[in-house]
Amino acid sequence: MFKKCAEVGVEVTIYSNGEAARFPNTGRIIELLNDTVYMDGVTFVSSAGNNGPALSTGGAPGAASLAAISVGAYIPPEGVDLLYGARTKHDGNLYTWSSRGPV
Repeated sequence: MFKKCAEVGVEVTIYSNGEAARFPNTGRIIELLNDTVYMDGVTFVSSAGNNGPALSTGGAPGAASLAAISVGAYIPPEGVDLLYGARTKHDGNLYTWSSRGPV
C-alpha cells in the first residue's frame, strides 16, 4: 500500500487503522512506512489508536513510527452539548478512549 501511494503521486495519506505496538519504530510495516515517507516524500497521518486513556497507549503504525503524524480523537466544546446533551459548559478534550503518548 505504501509504495502504491508513491507510484500514483499521492502527497498525503490518512490511515485510520492500527493495532497495539510492543516496540516503537520497529517491524516490517514501519520500515515500509519510513521508506515511503523519507524516500518518496509522502506525508503519512494516522490515528493514535483507541486504547486510551492511559499514557503510552499509542498504536502502530501511527504512533509507533517517527515518520508518521499521529492524531488523537478530540471532542470540541460544541460537540459535548450536541452529541451528549450536556447542560453545563465543558472545555474541549480528548475522547476518553483516544490513545495517548508518549510512545
